[in-house]
Amino acid sequence: MNVLRLNQRNCGNTEHLAAGLFHSGLTTDAAHVIHELTTVDGLTAIAVSGYSLGGNLALKLAGEYGAHPPKGFVAVAAVSPIIEIGECTRALERRENALYQWNFVKDLKRRMRRKEQYRPGRFDLTMLDSITTIRGFDEAYTAPHFGFRNAEDYYYRASAMRVVDRIRVPTLIITSEDDPFVPSQPFHDSRVTS
Repeated sequence: MNVLRLNQRNCGNTEHLAAGLFHSGLTTDAAHVIHELTTVDGLTAIAVSGYSLGGNLALKLAGEYGAHPPKGFVAVAAVSPIIEIGECTRALERRENALYQWNFVKDLKRRMRRKEQYRPGRFDLTMLDSITTIRGFDEAYTAPHFGFRNAEDYYYRASAMRVVDRIRVPTLIITSEDDPFVPSQPFHDSRVTS
């Protein structure tokens, strides 16, 4: 069995490898890797798994493939996937999740500052210090960089929930009823449970 771990753009101290940013619905990178592994390397069976943001991406990718997944794409698994990014962001903004939010925002700011070291002037960092929420970061950087109207447009369009009902490969989703910022309600939706 082969195992491949895919660091998304700018994750794992890889800011120097990509000029752009990452978002949770950016499936093109993963699709490219799957294509490479199946057509060039000749792998005959690939299962994709992801956690949190990566879980959303794994499910969204499988949904985008729909009834025509690449030959060899056999399964998908997601743990605590944020399949409704807007709902997760709102949950993260609750007072009891302030520490989680602070940590995520701190990491995003650090990544942007490292990005500036490798790509000076690529992004306007003048507002970075004033950002205190994930939503604020997404409004200032993620949404405009990827052509979304705003953070809510990004959350809606990048969420796996838009395509989860199209998944046609065996799928496992593991989540918790009491996750502090991944609400369980979307997982009870018939588009997910059927």
